[in-house]
Amino acid sequence: MERADRNTPVARFYLIVPLVGLLLLGGCGQWSKPGATRLDLAQDRYKCLQGATVKEVRNEEFGRPREVQRVNRGLFWACMNSKGWELQS
Repeated sequence: MERADRNTPVARFYLIVPLVGLLLLGGCGQWSKPGATRLDLAQDRYKCLQGATVKEVRNEEFGRPREVQRVNRGLFWACMNSKGWELQS
């Protein structure tokens, strides 16, 4: 995607969508792990988000490709659980 294309409303929408997804993943409850700090949570969450983020290239209306990122919620939760975190409501 060229730099000028990033200023279009559609491009901004597709940059914001993954961020909203991140908020939804963490906003439904609170992750807890006995003895863990906020730094531990931030590091594990970052690693799990990296592993659960799927990048896809799709064609737009005029044949120009665009990259779309989405977070696989199931993979994210499985990763966090494997690191000892539990989601508390």
